[in-house]
Amino acid sequence: MKVLINAFGITDSGGIAVLKKLILELISSSKKDQFIIVLSDNKETRIITKIYRNYSSLSFKIVRYKFNLYRFFY
Repeated sequence: MKVLINAFGITDSGGIAVLKKLILELISSSKKDQFIIVLSDNKETRIITKIYRNYSSLSFKIVRYKFNLYRFFY
């Protein structure tokens, strides 16, 4: 099954810590699901994608948006 995870709003260290914990749980899961994580483009999210990009069960989509309304159209 493919699972979409919306992580657009993650911008601070607290959100990044929660995202890291979630990713660790996802990669340690014995299920064969695919996880697509959609992130807004910032320094912290780029670091996360570099760390975890080699896991086959994870794929990252970095989206650059200029205003909040764009999030509804993606």
